[in-house]
Amino acid sequence: MNRSKLRFYKVFTKFIKYYLLILIIPVIFFTKTYLNTSTLIKNNCIEKNISGLNKVIDNIDEQIKYVNQIVKRLQCNSKIRKFMYVNNPFEGSNTYKLLVTKKELYDYTMINNFIFDYYIFFKNSNIVLSPTHIYKIDSFYKNYFCFNYMPYYKWYDTLFNQYSYQYFLPQNIGNINNKKYNVVTYLQSLGYPTDPDAVIAVLIKNEQMQSVLKNLDIDNGGWAYITDNEGRVLSYVSSNDGHIDIIEDIDFANEYGSFEKDINGEKMIITYEKSSFNAWRYVLVQPYNTVMAQLMYIEKVSLIQMIIAIIIGLVCASVMAYMTSKPVVSIVNTINSKSKNDQYMNQDAFNYISDAVSTLINDKDKLEDAIGIQNDFITNTFFERLLRGGFGWEPEIDTLMEHIGIQIGNGYYCVAVILICGYGI
Repeated sequence: MNRSKLRFYKVFTKFIKYYLLILIIPVIFFTKTYLNTSTLIKNNCIEKNISGLNKVIDNIDEQIKYVNQIVKRLQCNSKIRKFMYVNNPFEGSNTYKLLVTKKELYDYTMINNFIFDYYIFFKNSNIVLSPTHIYKIDSFYKNYFCFNYMPYYKWYDTLFNQYSYQYFLPQNIGNINNKKYNVVTYLQSLGYPTDPDAVIAVLIKNEQMQSVLKNLDIDNGGWAYITDNEGRVLSYVSSNDGHIDIIEDIDFANEYGSFEKDINGEKMIITYEKSSFNAWRYVLVQPYNTVMAQLMYIEKVSLIQMIIAIIIGLVCASVMAYMTSKPVVSIVNTINSKSKNDQYMNQDAFNYISDAVSTLINDKDKLEDAIGIQNDFITNTFFERLLRGGFGWEPEIDTLMEHIGIQIGNGYYCVAVILICGYGI
C-alpha cells in the first residue's frame, strides 16, 4: 500500500468510526423499543389467558355451587335421613317409606343441563334411589350403571369405606343403561364420618365441563385441564389427538401465573390459576408459536427492517467518511508535498494539519516583523530621495508610496521644508 492510500485509509477509518457510533444510537433506541413492545405483547397474551381462565373458573364454580345446593337439600331432607337406618326396605311399612323417600327426589336434570343424573346409595338397605329408579346396589352396578375399569367391589369401597365431603372422581366413561357417557362424579357421604350410612352421587356431564374449557385457545396442539387439590385430573380438553401432558412443576402457592417450558421438544406457554372456591387448579398449555404469532411476526418484520437500516446506515457512513476524508487527505498531501520530510505517517491527520497551520502562522508573524523593520528603512530612503529630488516623474513617486503604505488623502496636503544647520542638509 503506497503512502497516499495509507494516508486515506487512516483518515477514512477515523471518520467512519464516528459515523458508526452515531449509527449505534438509533439501533439501541430501536432495540429498546422492540424489547418494550415484545414485553407488552407477552403481557397482553398472558392477561388474555388469565382472563379466559377466570371466566372458565367462574362458570364451573357457579355450576358446582348449584350442585352443592342440591346436595345440601338432599342432606337436610328428613325422609332421606330416616330411610338411612332402614334395613329391610321391602318388609312391612318400610316399602311405603321407600316409595315416599323416592318421591322426595326431584329430577334436577330438567332444569340444569350440567347434571346428567344423581343417585342416593343406602348402605343399610342396599338400595339405590334416583328420581326415576329403585335398584339394589349390586344389581344397579351390574345391570344399569358401571364405570370402565372399576369393578363392583372397588366402587363399593369408594362409596362406603371412606367419608366423602364434596369429593370428585375424575372423568370416566360410565356405561349407563347400555350407553356410554363421559361423566365426572360428585360424592357426598351422609351419616357419621367414621361409618357413613348413605352416599349421594351426582353425575356431572363432562362434555359440559369440556365445552367451557374449549372457550380457551387450545388450537394447534394445546390443551387445558382441571385438577383437584390432590392433583388428580378431573376433566381436560386437547387439540393434540386427545393427548395431554400433566405439568408437575407448577407452583400453586401463587394464585395464578404463567411461564414457558419445553415439552416434547416444543416450546410451550403454561398459564394457570387456582379457584378460590374449591382450590381446583386450571391449567392452559399452548404452543409458543401459536400464542406469540403476532410477536413473532413483529420480530421478523423488525429484524428485516433493522438489517436494512443498518446496511443503509453503513453505506451512508462509508460514503460520508469517503467524501469527508478526501479533502482532508488532499490538504495533508499538499502540506506534505511542500515539506522537506514526511512527518505525517506517524501522526494524526488533524494534528498534522493543526501543526502545519500553526507553523505557517508563526512564519507569517516573523515575516511581518521582518517586513516592518524593512518598511521603516524603505520609508526613510524614500523621503531622503524625495527631498534630494531623486525622482524623475510623479507616477514613480505614487508607485513607491503605495508600496510602502504612504497615503495622501483628498488631494490636499502641505509641504514644510526645515533647514537644520550642522547636519549636512
